[in-house]
Amino acid sequence: MLHQGIDVQLPKASKRVFNEQEQTRYIITVTKDLKVFLNQSQIPIEQLNFKLRQLKNTQNVNSIFLKADERVQYGDVIKIIDEIKKAGIDTIGMVTEEESEK
Repeated sequence: MLHQGIDVQLPKASKRVFNEQEQTRYIITVTKDLKVFLNQSQIPIEQLNFKLRQLKNTQNVNSIFLKADERVQYGDVIKIIDEIKKAGIDTIGMVTEEESEK
């Protein structure tokens, strides 16, 4: 699936839990080759915590959405979640793609 210019194949779920058109939100995207994006800007994973703390401190961001390609290893997704939590952001929404009915 090509989404907002970042190629990510999202995991499927019975219901889609996030509608990107609702409002502007902060989204971390992780591609299958472990490139990390904060909204549309690619950032080194080593800078993720710093960038998120900046958002928390300057814009009072308390929630973030995480879109990880379904081919990303579970452990790598957990590392990203850990960086989000270390930045003081406690609410993480997991973005999925709605399953098509069979």
